[in-house]
Amino acid sequence: MKEELAIEEKVDEILKVTDGYKLIEGKVAKVKTITEKGFDFSQVLIDGIEDSKEKKLIIDVKNENMIAWDQNKKPVAMIPDLICILDKNGNPITNADIKEELEVIVFGIKSDKKWRRPIAYNIFKENLRRFGFDLTYIPIEKLYE
Repeated sequence: MKEELAIEEKVDEILKVTDGYKLIEGKVAKVKTITEKGFDFSQVLIDGIEDSKEKKLIIDVKNENMIAWDQNKKPVAMIPDLICILDKNGNPITNADIKEELEVIVFGIKSDKKWRRPIAYNIFKENLRRFGFDLTYIPIEKLYE
């Protein structure tokens, strides 16, 4: 029987396989959700600690995780790149299941290169504008340079 990996090992393996970025490990402090015109609009605030300093991450959700911001309101990941959430056991958490006090790990993964082309990104950009965001796509790896 195969031995179960510890959560840190699971996350390290996910980041290695996906060439991803760990955005935060912490606790969901607040979730605000409204449903309007068939969409769930949420803002999820996650509190964590990194290098002995408090860290915050805000995820704007419009049915899907659209943009993750740091405590200085700078984007750290945005669509079409993926913003993924795991619970402390390494299980994926859907936006419908996110709850206050839940311990989570949030990471970002580069989207497929076909979605990074301007013609493809314009699909996302138009949807972002509908939700009040007028941003130019910055690939996650550029946000971490």
